[in-house]
Amino acid sequence: MKTSGFLYAALLSLGFFACGVDDLPPNIQFPNDAIYTSKFMGDSIHVMIDFTDNEALNQYKIDIHSNHDGHNHGKPQDALEKWDTLIIGSLSGTADAIDFYIPVPMGYLPGPYHFTVFCLDKNGNETTNNFQLIFKDATDTIPPTVVLQTPSSNASLSTPFVVSANISDQLSNGNSASELNRVELILENISSEEEFEVADYNAVQLGSSLSLYDPATGVLNLSNLSIPSAAAAGNYRLRLLVFDAYFNLGVAEVPVVLP
Repeated sequence: MKTSGFLYAALLSLGFFACGVDDLPPNIQFPNDAIYTSKFMGDSIHVMIDFTDNEALNQYKIDIHSNHDGHNHGKPQDALEKWDTLIIGSLSGTADAIDFYIPVPMGYLPGPYHFTVFCLDKNGNETTNNFQLIFKDATDTIPPTVVLQTPSSNASLSTPFVVSANISDQLSNGNSASELNRVELILENISSEEEFEVADYNAVQLGSSLSLYDPATGVLNLSNLSIPSAAAAGNYRLRLLVFDAYFNLGVAEVPVVLP
């Protein structure tokens, strides 16, 4: 993720220095939940944000950038670039607000993006809120269907173990689709809700071996999987997350036991 270091540099150039008297950060509030939702490329994000501070506000920054996690992506979007934008504005008084639209351009890579809001007061105190946006492509808005075959419900897992699933997908026009972008396997402790990552495969890995994923049949086979060492004995959900080439997410899960 990008940092906000340039904000402090900008403040220094304006002569703002923390005086040591005010150490309370400003507050950021969102009157609506528009930025939490998925958006299509070509849509606009309605940004409505309220800022408050105990003494004096100074500046806000909105940073939208890719959160594709460094993975390679499906073949339909190999030529597309990731979108990013940076908006900086001034604030004043102890309460201020912004209300405007940010257009989402066409022709960029759909998928997960971070929407990060920074707020700085006159004494250099900073508050940050970060949300994840999913930008979609109208070519495909349908998530893949994922059916877990192995393990069975309430199976006892030990290292090594195997996960197999059948995956089917289609484009918005009804034509079948076979490309996958990413597959994640997660164990979630039912009592504590703590999550442990078991496996994570990107598009290149999935496309390089038919024994791992066969797009002709939709069969996914993950073998030689290990129980994370930090996962204690107990009842878990084994969750399989499958992203298609346009970053639509299909999920399947099954209860399992770690003895």
